[in-house]
This record gives sequence, C-alpha cells and structure tokens, in this order.
Amino acid sequence: MKLNLRNDAHAFQRTWERFSRLKTTRDELAHERTNGQRPYLTFLIPLDDEAVRARCITWQQALRPYLQYTPQPPQRLHISLHYMGYLRERGGRWGIRTWRREMLPALAERVRPVLSSFAPFDVLIGPLNAFAGALIAEVHDPQGQLHAMRRALKRALPWRARLSYVPYPYLPHVALGYWGKMPAEPLIRALRPYREAAPIRFRVQHVRFTIYKREVTANPAEALVEAHEDVLAEYVLQKTPAGAKTP
Repeated sequence: MKLNLRNDAHAFQRTWERFSRLKTTRDELAHERTNGQRPYLTFLIPLDDEAVRARCITWQQALRPYLQYTPQPPQRLHISLHYMGYLRERGGRWGIRTWRREMLPALAERVRPVLSSFAPFDVLIGPLNAFAGALIAEVHDPQGQLHAMRRALKRALPWRARLSYVPYPYLPHVALGYWGKMPAEPLIRALRPYREAAPIRFRVQHVRFTIYKREVTANPAEALVEAHEDVLAEYVLQKTPAGAKTP
C-alpha cells in the first residue's frame, strides 16, 4: 500500500515542477465555454468536515487575488474518484462516453455493495499545488484505500463506464479554484510558501454519484458559483467485520 503514497508524492512533485516552468497559465473554463458545456457524471468524495473546509477556505482566500474566477463554493469541495462521462441531454450527440438519464439509477445501485463494503478511512489534504489551469490541494492516501476504492468502483461498472474522459492519470486532489489566463511567475512566487503547508487529516465516510454542469452565465467569473449539481446517489462507508453485530 505504501507504493501508492510514494508514487503520488513523486507525481505531485512533478506537477509542481511543471507548473514552476510555466510562462502563462491556461484558462480551462474559457476552453469549456468555447467547446460546449455538457453535464458530466462523476463519483466523488464530498469534504463534509467543517475543519477541513475551513482550512481549504483559508487557502482559497490566501490565493484569491490570483484567481480570475470566484473560488469553488465550500459546499462543493470534493475529491474526485472517477469521471464516468457525460449526460446525454435532449438533442445532444450520442457517444461511447454519454449516458441517458434513465440508465443512471441502475448504475448507481450496481456499485452500492462495492462502495459500502469499504470501512471509513483517512487521507491527508495538503499542501497546495497547481495545475496549469487550477489551484489544488494535494490528497495523500497513506493506506492506499482511496486507490483501492477507485479500482473496485471501476471494476463494478460496465466496461464503457470505466473509461475516463480526462486525458491524464488519476492524481487525487481537491480543486480550490481556477486561475484563468495570466503570467505564471507571480503565482509561482505566491504559492511557494504553501508548498510547505501542513496537511490536515480528513476521514472519508461518504461517496456521491453526481451530475455536474457549469452554465454559460452573464458573468463568467461566477461560473463555479452558478454551476448546478444533482446528487443521484449517496453511499455510506460502513464495512463491519464478518460475524460482527451492528448496533
């Protein structure tokens, strides 16, 4: 299990090194507006601990002058577990990664026994890091449980639901906000002290299956605030040892 933690640490270091070499950040939400904003389906872990949320808010406020978009609302802070594809809207295109809404309840129940077979576990959130388009908090998985859950979830889904539409390897993180397009050097300087920020422990107890969509709004800077999230299913981690009696 320690292998996951070591690999994630190396991956986060490479992520920081790539960001440190950037000349300009990338406006990912502008790209999304240009190419169409489709509702996407994701299994995620909500940050439902007030102390963890408070720490994330503190980090957001510290870097707020550099974010062209209003930061992610606290109630939507989460660790993504698996992006399953897109919801097919009326008149929308059909593709291998698109799903009709009537298909989703059966998929939600298909994975319930798998997710509820996991006992609650701890991860560490922090320090801060960055992608070309986003401010993130690293998520470290000392026991490898997060990775194990993701593998089990994907195995329980139909094969085409195991495909991820994101073009990069899974690296657990909390997206705190989006930069927009600007010179990277001031951001690199501002972020360096937070590369040493102490992580905070978070207990994973719930998983959600959601539909999430960012709408085209009159004020693009409010894209994260005005996004819509529809919770399709919630799963409680509750594994009990064989033969144990539940209260």
